[in-house]
Amino acid sequence: MQWRQANEEWRERSGEIALKILQKLRDNKEQFPSSQKELAELLKISPQQVNKIVKGSENLTIETICKIENVLNIHFFEFEMV
Repeated sequence: MQWRQANEEWRERSGEIALKILQKLRDNKEQFPSSQKELAELLKISPQQVNKIVKGSENLTIETICKIENVLNIHFFEFEMV
């Protein structure tokens, strides 16, 4: 329970990323990539790893987030210059 509370924020963000990825794959029905397997090939990771990502259970590195953004042409975070 303690671990769950301590990691709630990144788990929520992982879930948001997962939903965005799944939506983009659904929207890409006629384009590449349109499946988790195709996404895995482009990211040069295993399909099992992609499955963990889209379940929201993977603690993603910035490198992986950037690769996903580039491959799917989406953005997960907006940064404001202060």
